Amino acid sequence: MKKIYDYVIYSLLALIIIVVIVLFLPQKEDPVVVQTYTLDVKTKSIEIDQSGSSKIEATSNGDILYRSYNSLVAIVTREGAVIATGNGETKIEVSTVDGKIKEYISVKVNKKTGAQDIDPANITIVGDSRMVGLCSYKWYKNDKGTCIAKVGEGYKWLTNTAIPSVNKVNPTKRKNIVLNLGVNDLGNADKYVSKYKELAGGTWKNSNIFIVSVNPTKGKYNNLNSGIDTMNNKFKNFAKGTNNVVYCDTVTFLRNNGFGSSDGLHYNEDTNKIIYSQIKKCIYDFYN
Repeated sequence: MKKIYDYVIYSLLALIIIVVIVLFLPQKEDPVVVQTYTLDVKTKSIEIDQSGSSKIEATSNGDILYRSYNSLVAIVTREGAVIATGNGETKIEVSTVDGKIKEYISVKVNKKTGAQDIDPANITIVGDSRMVGLCSYKWYKNDKGTCIAKVGEGYKWLTNTAIPSVNKVNPTKRKNIVLNLGVNDLGNADKYVSKYKELAGGTWKNSNIFIVSVNPTKGKYNNLNSGIDTMNNKFKNFAKGTNNVVYCDTVTFLRNNGFGSSDGLHYNEDTNKIIYSQIKKCIYDFYN
């Protein structure tokens, strides 16, 4: 009987010791749940519901991040984005169009098999003050492309100065010619189309021409938007029937998602990054 009693006592003591050890030993925290979403070049969007209250939408339209209303919108390059969540809180970092938030997201490479890379050094940009601004940033200069742009210019400058300047550029460096003119002379839409048609079938027939939409305005320049739409429609219709001409629709993207501008006409750095990313995506999509 005593042996049974001792056994029960020892068993209880052992159990108490185990409970004490469990209670007082440092407890491991629940592991952070990391969800990785990879977007290839053909992926348009992916939505991740977060605890039923917010969502992240990752699109393959560029490489800048911005906040949109109550949702976090991650615009990622064709390489894809890594989105991490833990304990129900979003770990993604964003950079807003208006420049109020300056944070970043990590990006990883997931290039589509057989996809053709585009060397940004082989892009020649022609434009007005908006492109002067875009081309002034270090991130653009790092791409080592060619930028021919001047403040306040339009059709006359294009024909007298810009075209001869482009023609002097090494043919490889102007394999892709990006045109973004028109906001200063919206009434010259037909002249632009006629000149672009002449170049596409003549001097620039061995280049691919990317006509970037005249992008939106606001504030004191809001009255220009009607003329902008008219010009863009003419550019779009012309590009449809020409093999080596592509219309890059950035105006719709900016209107849908917002854009930063101190004067209503020229864009801040974050918006310029988005425009440049859209241009590169337009070129990439043309080849792939």
